Amino acid sequence: MHVFEKAGKLASGWISEKKEQVFGKASFVVQLCNGTFSELKVTDKQVASGDCSVPFGSLRPGEAGALRFAGDSGFEAKVVFSAGGSEHVTLRFATSGIVSGAKSEVTAGAGHSVVIAWGDTAGFDRPTGDLSCGKATVLVTTKEELPSSGGSAPTLGKHFSLGDLSSWQLAWLAESILSSSPALLGCAVFIGEYAALLGALPQFGRRDEAFAVDLLIDAFVSSDALGEAGSKVLAPNLERWRSHRPPLLAAQWPSEYAAYSQLPEDNLAQLQQYVDAGHSVLKAASLFAARALKEFVAKRADAASGTTEVAHMASTDSVVDTENLADNSAIFTQHLQWQEQEAASVEKQAAAGAKKDDTDIPSLVKYCIAQTASYMLRSGAVFAGLKGLMVGPEGHEALQRYCDWLPGVRRDFSRHAGAGGGAVRINAYGAELFANLDGGQVASPGRLLKSLGPDSLDLKSMSTNSKSGEFFFFSGDRRFLIKTVSDAEGLLLHKMLPAYQNHLRQLPRSFIVRYAGLYHVQVEGGISKFFTIMASVFDACLKVHETYDVKGSLFHRKAKAGESIGKDSDWFESGRRLKLTRPMRRELLAIHEQDCQFLASFNVMDYSVLIGVHKLPDDAPAGGSGFRRGGGLWAEGAREVYFAGVIDFLIGYGLYKEAEHVVRAAQGHAGDASCVHPEDYSRRQVAFVRDKVFDAPDDTVGTLGTLRVSGMQGINLINADSVLDASDPYVKVSLGLQCARTTTIKNNLNPVWKDEELVIPVNEHHRSMNLTLALWDEEGSAALRGSDDFLGHVVLPMSRLVNAQKVELKEALKGVAHGEVVATLAFTPAGA
Repeated sequence: MHVFEKAGKLASGWISEKKEQVFGKASFVVQLCNGTFSELKVTDKQVASGDCSVPFGSLRPGEAGALRFAGDSGFEAKVVFSAGGSEHVTLRFATSGIVSGAKSEVTAGAGHSVVIAWGDTAGFDRPTGDLSCGKATVLVTTKEELPSSGGSAPTLGKHFSLGDLSSWQLAWLAESILSSSPALLGCAVFIGEYAALLGALPQFGRRDEAFAVDLLIDAFVSSDALGEAGSKVLAPNLERWRSHRPPLLAAQWPSEYAAYSQLPEDNLAQLQQYVDAGHSVLKAASLFAARALKEFVAKRADAASGTTEVAHMASTDSVVDTENLADNSAIFTQHLQWQEQEAASVEKQAAAGAKKDDTDIPSLVKYCIAQTASYMLRSGAVFAGLKGLMVGPEGHEALQRYCDWLPGVRRDFSRHAGAGGGAVRINAYGAELFANLDGGQVASPGRLLKSLGPDSLDLKSMSTNSKSGEFFFFSGDRRFLIKTVSDAEGLLLHKMLPAYQNHLRQLPRSFIVRYAGLYHVQVEGGISKFFTIMASVFDACLKVHETYDVKGSLFHRKAKAGESIGKDSDWFESGRRLKLTRPMRRELLAIHEQDCQFLASFNVMDYSVLIGVHKLPDDAPAGGSGFRRGGGLWAEGAREVYFAGVIDFLIGYGLYKEAEHVVRAAQGHAGDASCVHPEDYSRRQVAFVRDKVFDAPDDTVGTLGTLRVSGMQGINLINADSVLDASDPYVKVSLGLQCARTTTIKNNLNPVWKDEELVIPVNEHHRSMNLTLALWDEEGSAALRGSDDFLGHVVLPMSRLVNAQKVELKEALKGVAHGEVVATLAFTPAGA
């Protein structure tokens, strides 16, 4: 494709995207919750435009159901319910497809009240909004059940889902119940977990949302966590939810995360119905739990919300069984005293109007770590208490599975403005997920408190070559790196967390850096920032003598004078290679390829392989072989230790980066510039690491074996050039991120590559993939070439080649009007 044509396509895509945002298909989901003591029945449905789906005829007390409004260019519909006797509840939603044209109308008869919460929220104290958020929850209740909050809009915080309480206050509520009313503990814990989940859902895709919702339902609603009464009341909602379950999940229930990621793209409508049904279960369970807690909450919630959270937690030590804190108890006791002082320091910053510079970051980081670690230590004791109350192994297993696979939920550790200072809004994302990585070896609460807690060394500012304007700090023991990131990067990492967790569990030796925390901090009158905490790629106990940042390209990739970290050209010119045994080399290359595939699936690029080299002193004993205890790799035949990790993978390939790529293509650097399409970037890095980072580049054997393609020939190919010229074809063979190509044959529609052979290493994870053999027409000018023209392809399951070991191929090319390809494909197993 010509570069100017590509630029036009980019502009067209941008226009289409904006048009879709304004005039595209509108969709709105309403979760209707029956908080009355009578049945809500559908009595009328009027659709003026679009579509309105109401998959239930009635809702019994305590039940919830989902309504969906949709339309290609907007919708307008009204649904009327009877609410006991002659009372009626009316829901009307309409939009012209433009946000400013959105309208909503929710009314009830004299004896009932309705209140609406917009978007993904656990509380009902938000002002009336519009339909741009895509979701809303409507609670119908009686007048006496819905007291006024003093304003025109009623609040349901303490009466329905306690959404107005912070994570600390919800944890205090659960601890108070554990000591005084343990039968209600499941209800209290569930409400806290549901609030945390709702705070995370806006960034999740449908598959991840389904996985998270299912975890929560299984742990609390399907089990006996909410008590026998809860099981009976919620049974109809559970049946409706199960009836919508996709067959792939139903066949292997409870399903692992991988099953959700395999749900077919062409059946996302069914998945949406399943997710909606799941939310109906959770809304109904929230209503049941709030009713069960009503008397307890009425006595205690006001005291909790009017007290400083930290002081409140410090004054309730007797509530928690300290045996459950294990080795962390001493750390936690010291930490509680320090935490009050640090909280006061943060409040003073807020009151003074903190400036946007790096002087605020260290104290905020330590405060956030203190909040998160303390919360996890105490909530661990609460969950242990809940497990002790549950009956039967199924409930125990479901609750443990929830704790093990808890996705990137959001914990709210905000502090409201008071006499001591201004408001500080703190959200921690995926704290439990990070703590579970690598079996708890990376970011357990105890580990974080030791490195970043009250007795830790001061953070050290890190000099950097970055042009982003972000701040970098090391923990005093150099085990963790703290880095502020843009909002886009922070939200992207949050979106990645469920799949990130699964990837690292499937590949414990993955090169991808281990994160230990993701936070968003907003200080009133001061900073508003995301920051991440990463475990160091290196062993803090060893000095790293050489460091390289490798992306996979030699174009503009050389360190400037005075820079301590080398780049791709510096690595290549030094003649360095990672010297390892061949089996280990093959294993690590296969892992690196899977890492790059994972990152490409999130449309990111510009990530690096950070390489560190430690040289053993002359008087030190010889090292070992293979993986080093404590991290790193022993060099084979050299007195060195290698460290390697994939870092900085939060750069998305959006319109801005695509435009940058078009510019680079016009300059003749479409293939070697840093800014390329994520799939091209991942392929390029995989090839560079295989050929130039690891030793023995002539080793073409993968963990499974080797594929050789020879005798290639094209027959009657289409002509992608002008009538005065013929195509310049070449063959490209791809398997996963491995690829190889032939030379180009000029002006020939029946080319033969007589003496050429393409060789591709085959790894175990390739077994379930397809091999693609494609023909392309090479464009003449590299400077004007955006991409080559497609001449057709054939696709073969790799499993077929592994089983047959040799295939004589002659097939018609797919995707074009005519043409055939001939080739001999031979697979040789590793070790043969």
